[in-house]
Amino acid sequence: QEVEEGLEGRERGEGGARETRGSQEDAVRWMILAGALLLLLYVGSEVSFGGYIFVYAVEYMGMEEEGGYLLNALFWGALAVGRLVAIPWSMLATSARILALDLLGSAASLAIMVVWQRSARVLWATTALFGLLMGPVFPTVMTYAEECTPLSSRHTAALVVGAAAGEMLLPAILALLFARPDLPTTPPSDSDAPAPQGAEPGEGARFGGLPWVLALDALLSLAAFGALVRAGERTKRRRREEEEEEEEREGEQEGEMVEEEGKREGGDGREREGK
Repeated sequence: QEVEEGLEGRERGEGGARETRGSQEDAVRWMILAGALLLLLYVGSEVSFGGYIFVYAVEYMGMEEEGGYLLNALFWGALAVGRLVAIPWSMLATSARILALDLLGSAASLAIMVVWQRSARVLWATTALFGLLMGPVFPTVMTYAEECTPLSSRHTAALVVGAAAGEMLLPAILALLFARPDLPTTPPSDSDAPAPQGAEPGEGARFGGLPWVLALDALLSLAAFGALVRAGERTKRRRREEEEEEEEREGEQEGEMVEEEGKREGGDGREREGK
């Protein structure tokens, strides 16, 4: 009877362990999905801004080509600086907080660009700010996921595939939009940028949709970040529960071993007394 009770208890423990592992795997799966979606939106926005800011500045804002080249270099340089700054910053703040500040700041910079869309000064300032804040996002997403659970090669591949998909999709969508000459735009009239020399009315206006699309992408990125944090916290909680249950099972097994050893020693003692 004691053996049967022991077997039943062991089966219940194994069943609880399997249930906990299944719940943990589901939480990890949702976290990786949210992280891949966030990287898709982030990388798509980064590549689209870097790829189209020259055309936006020259064709829509009326800058000289030299100014467009400098603006492009400013964005990529600010992004590199932001990624370097993320190293000491990560020692002072949590990964979730860094991501929240970066994504909120980048969304705010794009909103400012939309409101003052015809201001060259605003374009220079928001380009630098956007690049600086976008720099830490990719490595911080990977760090946050690793903090929640040890990443396997399959998890890492899923995150990288999400980033690669964003690199392909959003620039292609923008290219299709910019190919439409009838794209409706209503640029503000208070512009401090000169009109393109020799440009006809409405020429280059279709490129004015760039900050609008990227602002929408930033809002979706914030939603994906919220999903990532919820899934990540759930993953951490499941992981702690699994570790606690594992410790309890190890304690029970040690107790059973001690009990069996005690019974064995008691039996040996009775045999010696009988002899």
